[in-house]
Amino acid sequence: MKDYVPMLAKSKVKELGFSDKLIDELLPEPVLRPNPHHVSGPPMSLWKEADVEQAMETEVFKAHIAKRNAMREKRQAAAKKAVETKRKNLLEHVRSIIPEIEVDDDWTEEELLEAGRQSKHDYEVFVLGHYGDTSFLCTDPRTLQRWAVNFVRHRLTRYEVELDDMAGKTGCSEAHNLYHDAVNQKIAETYPFLRKECRRQRCTVSDPELIREYYMK
Repeated sequence: MKDYVPMLAKSKVKELGFSDKLIDELLPEPVLRPNPHHVSGPPMSLWKEADVEQAMETEVFKAHIAKRNAMREKRQAAAKKAVETKRKNLLEHVRSIIPEIEVDDDWTEEELLEAGRQSKHDYEVFVLGHYGDTSFLCTDPRTLQRWAVNFVRHRLTRYEVELDDMAGKTGCSEAHNLYHDAVNQKIAETYPFLRKECRRQRCTVSDPELIREYYMK
């Protein structure tokens, strides 16, 4: 098409960085064409692509783009700083409550192992709907200790309450890991027979190398 002249709509011109003010200042009057979407709508404004490209080479346009980019970078830096501040504040809060962690210490080893097994069974049946669950028949010592640690953490500490408080906050995943490990440490101190399992579960969150060390023993 010999007479074809590439044209750009206003939406495309704005994508290139033009504001309404710059359009009025740097571009010629637009070519008006019927609205392709609504017959009764306002006409569509079009500019020659060559005119737009020429305007983009002006110092006025380049200064506008530089200023816009600088403002964008400033906003991004401020947003990043705000996120980091929120993250640090949450972690500081978690560190401040770690010394307050308490574990109910009135349970015997037999009671905790049985409670852990029953808690696991109840979860499978009433939460997951696995009505044929046979976890209550388990006799494997390591498995029973794992269930016991989970029972203590979720039922005999404020773990669930604190996790609910962290939920949705910036840095909640890191804060959760920190608190999880601290609670497990306290459980190990309160119930020494669960120390090895607590250590394994702390590794699950924090240190994969120690997991391998645990299983090599």
